Amino acid sequence: MIFLTIAQLEKLSTQRLLAYKKKLLSVPESSDWGSGWSQINKSTASWNEAYQNVTDILAKREHLEK
Repeated sequence: MIFLTIAQLEKLSTQRLLAYKKKLLSVPESSDWGSGWSQINKSTASWNEAYQNVTDILAKREHLEK
């Protein structure tokens, strides 16, 4: 998975940001691979930073009531 920069995230529509957030949430909690494999999971710093960036940008967007 490639993590987007803040500048790239800000250019996305709210719908695309929500889809990206959903994709981030689909990442496994921890690595089930052996120690020789490198896999992105929710415990990595890069995942946490990417998720925080998305939620920060979404918090600044206008919210529509249903």
